[in-house]
Amino acid sequence: MGWKPLVVALATSLAVTLAGLQIKALVHQRALSACIAHLERLANEADSNPNPVVEPFQALPVNIENEYRPTTFGYKNREGEAILPETFTQARAFMEGKAAVANRNWAWGFIDPEGQLVIPYQFGSISDFHDGVAAFSGVNGDKAKEGFIDKDGIIIVLLKSDGGFFVSDFLGFKNGHVQSNRWAWAPFHGNPRPVVNISIDCTGKVTETK
Repeated sequence: MGWKPLVVALATSLAVTLAGLQIKALVHQRALSACIAHLERLANEADSNPNPVVEPFQALPVNIENEYRPTTFGYKNREGEAILPETFTQARAFMEGKAAVANRNWAWGFIDPEGQLVIPYQFGSISDFHDGVAAFSGVNGDKAKEGFIDKDGIIIVLLKSDGGFFVSDFLGFKNGHVQSNRWAWAPFHGNPRPVVNISIDCTGKVTETK
């Protein structure tokens, strides 16, 4: 067998590989365009959900005077009157008509201004809503699942790799992307561990950035 058939075979293989990459990139671009359009619809819907004039309060400080007993949170109005009872292990301010709250098992969900649980306790950690979307990490006991939900608690994006710190710093998508960071894998990283910047697009693709 001469070298020419080998060259032809290699060239054919390369052409097929390049064509496959182009098709993959085209499919991803279409998916990205579709999810950006979906995010725009969610953002438009979120505009009709103003934040109520209530804020969380801590019922009992955790200190030596209170024997470090577990605390609970409720919600009060502008006048300081308690309007939602202290039944939450943790509670955050309302954003876009919903507030993130945790139960005694430290599972997170969302309530409406009337105190009704509108998104069940099921998340390991959760962000506030921004433009109709919230980020989550861990769902229904599956710690590996990370992604984003819409205002109804429906998962709209599942990440295709580790998302890092995006839950704690999520402030909404910008043109279909979220900028965040995560720990870099290193066998002998020492302390502190190295951190790399990442970009997450609304298809769930996670890439490192410089």
